[in-house]
Amino acid sequence: MKKTKLWLLILATLMLFALPAYADTKVTVEGKEYSLQAVTYQGHILIPLRDTSNLLGAKVNYLADVGIAYIEKNETQLRIHMGDALSYLNNKIVSSGVSPVVIEGKAYVPLRFLAESLNYNVTYAEDKIQLTGKPLAKVHFIDVGFGDAIFIQLLNDKNILIDAGDKKGGGTVATYLRNQGVKEIDLVVSSTVSQEHMEGLATIFQSFKVKKVIDTYTASNDNYYERFKEELTKRNISYEPANKQVLALSGVTFEILSSYGQMINADRPSKTIVSSLKVGDQSFLFMSDRTGQTEMSDIPAQKYIVLKIADHGGIYSTSKELLNLTKPEVAILTSDNSVLGYPKGTTLKRIQEAGAKLYSTGTNGTIIIETDGKKYSIISENHQQVQIDVEKDHELHIDTGLTNGKFLGDRVTGKYHHPNCEEAKKIPEENRTWLIDKAQAEINGYYPDDLCKPE
Repeated sequence: MKKTKLWLLILATLMLFALPAYADTKVTVEGKEYSLQAVTYQGHILIPLRDTSNLLGAKVNYLADVGIAYIEKNETQLRIHMGDALSYLNNKIVSSGVSPVVIEGKAYVPLRFLAESLNYNVTYAEDKIQLTGKPLAKVHFIDVGFGDAIFIQLLNDKNILIDAGDKKGGGTVATYLRNQGVKEIDLVVSSTVSQEHMEGLATIFQSFKVKKVIDTYTASNDNYYERFKEELTKRNISYEPANKQVLALSGVTFEILSSYGQMINADRPSKTIVSSLKVGDQSFLFMSDRTGQTEMSDIPAQKYIVLKIADHGGIYSTSKELLNLTKPEVAILTSDNSVLGYPKGTTLKRIQEAGAKLYSTGTNGTIIIETDGKKYSIISENHQQVQIDVEKDHELHIDTGLTNGKFLGDRVTGKYHHPNCEEAKKIPEENRTWLIDKAQAEINGYYPDDLCKPE
């Protein structure tokens, strides 16, 4: 009799611990407090699947007859099997740690697992649970010296890369991406056929799986261009020209604003791809090397929070008209002052006077801008102020006084050209000077134009 009573007591105790205990749990989501009826089940705290998912902006389709729940938000897809700790997040197996359960016809899951799957950070402090959304986008302006390398990191392991600097820069970018956990890149944009933009891309193709490449379809005899094409062919990477493509990824929109057809007969500065990124209420504009008469031809009139300064801040970059059109709050310069004439102080002063906060990879190192679509934050290796030396812009290169020569120099930009080069024809008369040969040009601080390649 005593043994029977003992077993009944043990059974009652076990049943007591097995029964769920309900309690209102306060959860703060993006600063607003909500109450969820959580349940303690077999020693674990679980929250209602549907109520919590809806609170986090997700849609739920629960199939009670088979015990499977489908949760979707933007491009995030989560499949949960009741009673099974293994779930599927974007078709990849993940563990919730604790098996989801159904209690009185209602599905319950671990809070941290559900929130993190829907791209929220979870913190516990002073008996309070806080959920804050992860950034929808992180835009990394990678320091590759004089050159462009822009990595756009999105939710759900979606990635876009615009350029990769020169050959050395390619190695820098590859290492940086590995450190960010990148395994594949959804889109690579080769914005212009210039060494400091394109040469490093061959290394990227060798190092990562690349799904698609968009470029200007502009051919070149340069070795770096040939290597670029060889790697594309060798790895059978999908490849197409710029044609105003729009790509929706993980809740953001990336847009190619340029088209190949407009570049066919254009001059060198116009054979560049201008692109944009829209994240909620905030937009980024990536100008590549676009300057001159077609500077604004592809750009809609709207405010851009962040402007990537064209042509590394060269003398013809970022006109007042462009600044008035785009009204940037932040301007990013991709230059380390290693190339004569870049950046120009007058260009930087013009940008600063327009009200934009100026950052430079040469001064600040790699710059990361995070945004949730409503607000943004800037992270850089240091917070030094970019120095603007306008005085140098008034010092024109030497005038030789010659009336003829082999090359024609531009006293403002410091470039020398073949006289019949399209760029040479655009040099204002007051800025022209004739040069006898390459030696005279270089002794006087001139450097060759990369379009006509005077030799």
